[in-house]
Amino acid sequence: MIDETLEKMLGATIKDVVYSYIRHQYNLNVETCYKNLEEFVNALREVIGESASIMIENVVVKKLCTSLGLKDANENSSLIDLIEKLKISKYEDSARIEKEV
Repeated sequence: MIDETLEKMLGATIKDVVYSYIRHQYNLNVETCYKNLEEFVNALREVIGESASIMIENVVVKKLCTSLGLKDANENSSLIDLIEKLKISKYEDSARIEKEV
């Protein structure tokens, strides 16, 4: 979801440039961003700015909530907070979360 949201909001070329920069500067990649989500989000904030990153996170959170059938109240969470809530609650389909993000 992060990948498709970045592409939709920034375009494919800019998305690829952002990924390349994050991969080289922070040694992170999109394929494993779920495992290092906080680091990935922080790197994204540094690269594209906090406001743009928050907008992207909000779209991802809404898509994730819709996809997982979660209540609208979760849509006000940051991406990191939502994932943490789901981990704490031991969301029954945790493997699906990783695939969705």
